[in-house]
Amino acid sequence: MLAAQRAASFDDIRVIEDRFAGCPVLGQRQTARIENGFTKISRVRLIRKDDFKYPLIRIEEELVGSAQGDRLTKQTAMVGDHVLVKLQDPKISEATLLAQLKDAGASIRRKMPASGTWLVAFANPTVDTVPQAMARLSALKPWVRYAEPDYIVHAAVTPNDASFDNLWGMNNTGQSAGVEDADIDAPEAWDLSTGSSAVVVAVVDSGIDLTHPDLIDNLWTNPGEIDGNGLDDDANGYVDDTRGWDFVNGDNNPSDDNSHGTHCAGTIGGVGDNSLGVSGVCWDVSLVGLKFLDAAGSGSLSDGIEAIAYATHAGVALTSNSWGGGGFSQAMSDAIDEADAAGVLFIAAAGNDGTNMEFAPGYPASYVSPNVISVAAITRSDTLADYSNYGITTTDLGAPGSEIYSTIPGGGYGIKSGTSMATPHVAGACALLLSYRPGLTHSQVKDLLLSAVDVTPALSGATVSGGRLNLYNALLAADDILATPGTDLVASGPIGGPFTPDSKTYTLTNNSANASNWTASVDRSWVTLSGVSGNLASGASIEIQAALNSETVELLAGDHTATITFTSVTTGRTQLRQVNLRVTPPPVYVFNLDSDPGWARTGAWQYGVPTGQGALLYGKPDPASGATGNQVFGVNLTGDYSTTVASPEYLTAGPFDLSAHHGSTLRFQRWL
Repeated sequence: MLAAQRAASFDDIRVIEDRFAGCPVLGQRQTARIENGFTKISRVRLIRKDDFKYPLIRIEEELVGSAQGDRLTKQTAMVGDHVLVKLQDPKISEATLLAQLKDAGASIRRKMPASGTWLVAFANPTVDTVPQAMARLSALKPWVRYAEPDYIVHAAVTPNDASFDNLWGMNNTGQSAGVEDADIDAPEAWDLSTGSSAVVVAVVDSGIDLTHPDLIDNLWTNPGEIDGNGLDDDANGYVDDTRGWDFVNGDNNPSDDNSHGTHCAGTIGGVGDNSLGVSGVCWDVSLVGLKFLDAAGSGSLSDGIEAIAYATHAGVALTSNSWGGGGFSQAMSDAIDEADAAGVLFIAAAGNDGTNMEFAPGYPASYVSPNVISVAAITRSDTLADYSNYGITTTDLGAPGSEIYSTIPGGGYGIKSGTSMATPHVAGACALLLSYRPGLTHSQVKDLLLSAVDVTPALSGATVSGGRLNLYNALLAADDILATPGTDLVASGPIGGPFTPDSKTYTLTNNSANASNWTASVDRSWVTLSGVSGNLASGASIEIQAALNSETVELLAGDHTATITFTSVTTGRTQLRQVNLRVTPPPVYVFNLDSDPGWARTGAWQYGVPTGQGALLYGKPDPASGATGNQVFGVNLTGDYSTTVASPEYLTAGPFDLSAHHGSTLRFQRWL
């Protein structure tokens, strides 16, 4: 019997917080359309928020309206009177850029010394100033590499909950209706290491309480700066930055006036075994306070970019980033890539929208740089928190995030929840690993963490690793044979092959102090391993190739799975990797767009060659040709889509005769 499917109702619509309610509106434009029985409203506002660093704010919103009222479903904010600009040549002068821009009201608001970005401001802004300025600046290709919005981001935290007052995330004994051992096994790990002040961690957040008794002994001191002499001794563009920097107020005192950053710092590196309050994941560490979120927990993306660049230049091991908001930023992507090149990990909160990031990216967690570790939040019951974002390729692992007890300003302690609280657990774990094995690269640290998780049902299919952070296992793996990468072989192809990819190479590395034997096996005959046993000297590595062999020709259409088991004979520790093979029937039709197939289109849909001028507002630059030829179907082939939402416009492919086929799938390549 088939169950009746309930139609979506107005009450089903997820509502988000309006962070700018009550602010004076200086300008507004909106359009409406009917979609799936609802009135969808797209609105752009220019508002004034006097308690923010840059008071003029442009807000892009989506709402659903009905007789019951309007519900806000999406809100993206950016500074309303300047844009973020990166020049092709850093030697180009301010006067040259402004002369090319030919705007009498344009000025350089700020030059960022660490990231090399500029803020170009405009007088008398309207709701259209930001997109118009980006279009004009992006057209200056010989001078401007890119121009983009300066998004406003926020701390990824949910409201406090004062009902719980101990560290279940470190050691869960089942207290407060929790699940026993749903934790990161911190006490077991602390028997191996408690940290080292040589490991430097930047807390990119709302600052740190610089006098908190549980943090003061773990605060970083800039070795290149002489305190109080009024000079930029280390020539990094910042004067007397002995404890970090306050990018909100432009001074050398990154004290926390919000509590968010201090709470995160306590989870990373609260001093352990001192008879006070809490113990951080890493008892002994050097914490750098980089304040870019204000007292309300909000900040500009440009300040966040500069903070990341500052941390990279300061030589930190990793940055902890419990914040999010806005869209893709090439400037932030560049800053993260530069950190990766310098061997700096970027630990990021997945976000608190309760959404699948495969379909709704959340930044900075969705940047694809190899040094990013994206963290979801779990509860004491070992479930994925209902507010936590997730994604099987976009979120790496889970960590305790709900009802986390940690330090707050004024020498006190409090409880907060969110992926903000999960992130510092992972940041602290990275710091402890580097304390335990200082020779590890940042890539090896990431591999260790993802390979050593406790696989859980709640996170399988929701994260890359499928599991919860296990600090003890990661430290054990750092003193044992480690198989990298921690990802599976995922291949596909038609019946009889060929399959792509047809192999994957794993590296076994002996991180222990002694030689160790190893074995490798696989439970399906259609996979062949290039080696099945051996001995590795301390520090030595060997590559093992897992390859699809000739027996795959006999496999029927469908999904096939094999399991590879790597075993350290000395310790008995095993590591599993999957081979996931999808065998597909042969395609019915395969074609490119070298010629116009004559598909029906309405509205602005066009067939032709794109010019590669898009991405002024969203995403990365559009290509200048198609994926399978020069031609494409698109809307506005010369640039971005209009920001004004109009009536639906359709491109209808086909017709295709599929009468002799079952379960057909359409695959196509696209960009936005």
